[in-house]
Amino acid sequence: MTELTAVTFRGESRQVKLKELNWTSYSKNIPIQLWNFIPKDSYIICPRYSKPPYDVQVGITGTAWKGEPHKKAISREIQEECGLVMTRNPRQILELEHRLSKKNRAGNNYTYIKNWLWCVVGTRFCRPAKGIASKKKEIDNKKCKIGALLYETNPGALVKKLVTSSKNGGFSQLVDDNLFEILLVPSQIAYKMAYNPPKSRNVVSKETLEIIARGPLNSTTTVDNKRWPTYSKSKRKKF
Repeated sequence: MTELTAVTFRGESRQVKLKELNWTSYSKNIPIQLWNFIPKDSYIICPRYSKPPYDVQVGITGTAWKGEPHKKAISREIQEECGLVMTRNPRQILELEHRLSKKNRAGNNYTYIKNWLWCVVGTRFCRPAKGIASKKKEIDNKKCKIGALLYETNPGALVKKLVTSSKNGGFSQLVDDNLFEILLVPSQIAYKMAYNPPKSRNVVSKETLEIIARGPLNSTTTVDNKRWPTYSKSKRKKF
């Protein structure tokens, strides 16, 4: 029986049965070419939601604020959703332009453009957060989305970072995004669940519901966002 390691928003490490997990179909947005930059035998950070069906998302996604550069939004969202602060450039950056055909209220067709910035980040180049990313509550720019695949080849080291971040209050903003734990998922399983998740819904364990009911361990308003990495050249692709 496959079990995955998770760190809850209380900073507690636990084992979760794979058969308990539900997977969001939103992960299919991940550009498939990014997996070429994930080392073999890696573990992918996958946040888990605290609302039914308590599903798991492969990687980190979010929305840039109005006027916020995409690249800064990536750093902020990573810190908000898993309590880690980037200290070095991502391994790969990929800019994509999604063109969607929609209809307005009058029934006329129009093209809706949504820009995505995706990257691959090794968590060995991240440190535990010492606080939250920002006290601000800015307006989202829904046309500017960001996503990241965070990987680690040493799961024990990543667990220590996540536990430390939680104790520092670095998990304080998980609740704002309706998240309650971070899963370390083997890359082979993460890849499969991103593009072909099971259609059936699994029953969540009593232990999981009790963890959610207990709530997070620490909360802080201390801001830890003084260092943003600089970014190198990116590759842009339209489709």
